[in-house]
Amino acid sequence: MLNKPGQGPGETRNLIIALALGAVIIFGWDHFLAKPQRDARMQEAAVAEQQQQERPAVVSREQALESSAGARVPIDTPSVDGTILLTGGRFDDLNLRRYRQTIDPDSAEVTLLEPTDTAHAQDAFFGWEERDARYAGVGASDTWTLAEGTRLTPQTPIVLTLTTGDGLEVRRTISVDENFMFTVADAVRNVSDAPREVRPFGAVRREGLPPTFRGQQIVHQGMVGVFGPEPRLHEERYENAEKHARDKTRGKAGEDERILELSGPGGWLGLGDHYWLTAMIPAQEENISAYYDASPDGDQSLFRAAYRGDWRTIQPGQEVTYTQRLFAGAKRVDLLRQYQRDLSIPDFDKAVDWGFLFFFTRPFFAMLDFFGKFAGNFGLGILMATVVIKVFLFPIVYQSNMAMAKLRKVQPKMKEIQER
Repeated sequence: MLNKPGQGPGETRNLIIALALGAVIIFGWDHFLAKPQRDARMQEAAVAEQQQQERPAVVSREQALESSAGARVPIDTPSVDGTILLTGGRFDDLNLRRYRQTIDPDSAEVTLLEPTDTAHAQDAFFGWEERDARYAGVGASDTWTLAEGTRLTPQTPIVLTLTTGDGLEVRRTISVDENFMFTVADAVRNVSDAPREVRPFGAVRREGLPPTFRGQQIVHQGMVGVFGPEPRLHEERYENAEKHARDKTRGKAGEDERILELSGPGGWLGLGDHYWLTAMIPAQEENISAYYDASPDGDQSLFRAAYRGDWRTIQPGQEVTYTQRLFAGAKRVDLLRQYQRDLSIPDFDKAVDWGFLFFFTRPFFAMLDFFGKFAGNFGLGILMATVVIKVFLFPIVYQSNMAMAKLRKVQPKMKEIQER
């Protein structure tokens, strides 16, 4: 009878080594992977909680407008209505008169811009930055005075004035057309006894995602613009911008790190939804530094498209002038192309997402749009376009049918050959 051999010293050593390696792996995984992730989540939660506590309470749009009713200038055009806030000269209250929130013609108008501290705040404002840090410049918190006009209409522009208290006087003339284009013309005078260096800037901001946001890859929703050394289209989806904001909370991105920043002449940039666009158009001869950014803001993100212009030196007693524009409305292709042509705005119709098959979708849309306007009814336009496509494809279909007919004639002979 043979005895079973006992566990030798070599096997004991291997078991000890295996246990030691397992302990090292578990400890290393927890220390180098799990713990940093836990710390990052705790830090992110702490920052979000702190920001939520520091952020003013969210109020309704009606409450926000009522609380600042005495500091607002009405906007009244055939296409839009709303108000301009004198604090910062902000465009933060705008409705689209010809568009409704539902198919019911009596439903509420589409709201594009909303005041700060509301659930879906979005605004646009323009100002002046000073190179000398001793001066504050003109920003979003300065209060303007209504100097001329009482109501902004296509026939009646308004004039706002602002004195900084440290040597600058700004006179701003705001006008609007029948559609969605606002023109902002500034005259900045130096009333101090020393030269001043200033540059214009503009920003479009949104707190959180649009109320109608639906994550999809078909239509771009987010930051959009044409700018850079050789102006071309730059897009950034809200989803990617939100990731950038989370990276700032986790320390993976610097607090001042931007999603994109490029310099070049003219162009345009802003925030685009499925059907709507809010975009700044600087003077096209101006060399601008344009950027996209997103930052954590409580339990949501603050999205920002902004630009800064060239530095200007204003001698004592002298002034400089600058004109820029703001588009805030529906992405109507014909209207975007009209502005593109009349105001020399590069590729403004690219605010519409034509997709990667743009070489097909753009001419196809042009055909549908033509027939829809020609017939006065989009449904009839589709029928007319269908007839044109059928006529265009007729030679190809005819040749295909002829080939099929010839094939049917030889089919019996082919079957006979197969049987043999």
